[in-house]
Amino acid sequence: MATGGSNCNCNNQDGGAKKRKKATTTKKRKISDYNKFMKTEIKKVKKDDPKLSHQQAFKKAAGNWSKTKK
Repeated sequence: MATGGSNCNCNNQDGGAKKRKKATTTKKRKISDYNKFMKTEIKKVKKDDPKLSHQQAFKKAAGNWSKTKK
């Protein structure tokens, strides 16, 4: 007969995967030309049309990037 208990050891916190510490000496990457452009362009687009959502402004700014690179 079953005793009503569980043998899953759910309360046992000793086992399992150990967490790795992140390296604190990682080098930051140089900001790409695209990222620089998008940072300023989204501000311009939002200034021209403040009612745009961020997603719409991002799409418009990305379209402006493709126009400037041709």
